[in-house]
Amino acid sequence: MTLYRQLLIVLTGLFLLIFIGTLGFGVQGTRAFLADQLASHAQDTATSLGLSLSPALEADDMATVTAMVDAIFDRGYYREIVLESVEGKPLLERRLDVRIEGVPEALVRWVPLDTPKVEALVMAGWQQAGVIRVASHPGYAYRLLWDSLLELGLWFAVIGLLAALLAGLAVRLLLRPLHAVERQAEALCRREYDVQERLPRTRELRSIVLAMNGMIARVRAMFDDQAREAERLRLQAFRDPLTGLGNRRLFEARLGAALTPEAESAGGSVALVHVEGLDELNHRRGHEAGDRLLRDIATQLGQVVPGEHDLLARIGGSDFGLILGRADEADLRGWAIRACEMIEHGLSVADEAPWRFRIGLAAFRPGESMADVLAAADEALRHVESGAPRHWALFPQGQAVEVHARQTWLEHLDRVLEAGRLVLHGQVAVDAAHPERVLHIELLARIPGIDHGLHPVGSLFPLAGHGEHAVRLDRAVVRQALAHAGGGVLAINLSERGLRDAGVIGALTEGMQRRMGGPRLAIELPESLLVAAGPELESSLAGLRAAGCLIGVDHFGRGFGSLAYLKGLHPDYVKLAHDYSPRLLDNGDQGFVVSTLVRVAHSLDIQVIAQGVETQAQWARLLELGVDGVQGYAVGKPRPL
Repeated sequence: MTLYRQLLIVLTGLFLLIFIGTLGFGVQGTRAFLADQLASHAQDTATSLGLSLSPALEADDMATVTAMVDAIFDRGYYREIVLESVEGKPLLERRLDVRIEGVPEALVRWVPLDTPKVEALVMAGWQQAGVIRVASHPGYAYRLLWDSLLELGLWFAVIGLLAALLAGLAVRLLLRPLHAVERQAEALCRREYDVQERLPRTRELRSIVLAMNGMIARVRAMFDDQAREAERLRLQAFRDPLTGLGNRRLFEARLGAALTPEAESAGGSVALVHVEGLDELNHRRGHEAGDRLLRDIATQLGQVVPGEHDLLARIGGSDFGLILGRADEADLRGWAIRACEMIEHGLSVADEAPWRFRIGLAAFRPGESMADVLAAADEALRHVESGAPRHWALFPQGQAVEVHARQTWLEHLDRVLEAGRLVLHGQVAVDAAHPERVLHIELLARIPGIDHGLHPVGSLFPLAGHGEHAVRLDRAVVRQALAHAGGGVLAINLSERGLRDAGVIGALTEGMQRRMGGPRLAIELPESLLVAAGPELESSLAGLRAAGCLIGVDHFGRGFGSLAYLKGLHPDYVKLAHDYSPRLLDNGDQGFVVSTLVRVAHSLDIQVIAQGVETQAQWARLLELGVDGVQGYAVGKPRPL
């Protein structure tokens, strides 16, 4: 029972006690008053009759006596009038049965009214002629008592109703801070940190609110400290302090994730950028000039990194590494030319400075070894001729990533989407401690290729990953996921354009509202998108969550941004980036970073799922670090739905 109801019950009980006490005292007072009035009324009647009957009795005129007594008795206010002689012989008797009408019998039974018999002498001259005895009838008194009780009860009912309304309002106002404290506690259970700005005037309630605000502030500070520590560790482990780019550790982790057999792409490209003459520049102009050169090169290269899933890192003193998405040879040549132009024309070091640069590019496919890929890019670097007008080279020449012409692929993709031939595979994510419990099935889109094979959507980036084709792909995946008849949770990866498209959001919302026993959907979004989420994106996510969708964060822990977005978004789960699992056993610092990220997520009651788990040893290590779920080839390969 709520405190509000308890207080109302107490106040109502007190009011009823007051009412019952007042009623009791009122009844007793009225009863005593009416008893006195009945006795006085009977005495007055007996005295007046005694005087009135004296002449008639002296003349022995019983007819007159009878007429006079009947005139008094017939008025109905008397229960009994008896005239007796001096010897006690009844001369005249008039009696009326006590019948009380219009009054509850319970009142007559519980509140007895005494109607005493009074008497008066009837004289005949100077001699006593008889005795007249009179008893008043209590009916009139009971009616007066009942009417007074009704009036008293009515007034108490009206006053009680007003008092209850005022008391309820007053109690509600007094308890408003407690209701706010209750909401604070519920929000804290959801890992939300709300503080009451307005403090109540009541001293006790003010103390409670201040204590709650202080506790929430401390809990929020603990989360902020954890988030800052996680960010610091990520920066320390994966960022180059001079340029602010990723370091060699991050580069190798990201490249290793891209080379795993389960990578959702058909490969990509690696570019190595080597700066020569840095030692001579440091000797001539000082280390500050050399550091400024490296920062400038990092800035210029960052402006030509094609997409958010590509990576630019400083992997050595004068070396940079880039991981680029899949592209054809023409795209790679165009990128290399733009990179060279940006470096040559956008630096702050004078042209006569003794330095130069070279760029080597090599393609890779999932399943290749990292050593072979880096050796190919390094071989391309050696093919760049010293002093040649071109600063870049591909390895091997003329055999970059094999894809069909861009327009041919886009036309083929249009035909696939129009015919509804998109194929969905699913890969399960299971509870790390209880593998028999499936958390969800992540949907992976496959496109029938011109070569009659199935290609991951990632193999068409940047062709299908941008523009209207991304929205059409999202719509097709959503449509097929909603049509799936199985139970459980299906996880869908939406692009940024798809999440901002009213058609995609509308189909999801409407489909979730109409589903009857179908699967529940989870929407996964990359962390890089959520860090910079605006009001429009937040509104879309709120609508999806209201429709029953789960919200997940993909590539969690990949960037260097703040983790504060977790407090506002409060996703249902996060998926650790593929970068962490493959090298988890080789790098102790990586395990420490993972455990810190897990603690940050758990402090907000967010589930953590590790991706790219390929071995049982990785699985066991992740379980030690507190990860809730795992997904990868160690659990199961993607299979057709």
